[in-house]
Amino acid sequence: WRALLELGEAPAVALAQRTGLPEADLDAALDRLVDLAYASRRDAEPGAVYRPEARGVD
Repeated sequence: WRALLELGEAPAVALAQRTGLPEADLDAALDRLVDLAYASRRDAEPGAVYRPEARGVD
């Protein structure tokens, strides 16, 4: 999550390089962030681009 916030918008490849996570672990984490509405995914060629979503204070 922190890497995505710092990068602003990034393809999965850039997030993998930044975090050092294995691809399967990163994919699972990104899917979870999208499911929880902490991030959005835009499908693009050659891969998805992720962006953090604004979160209000509860």
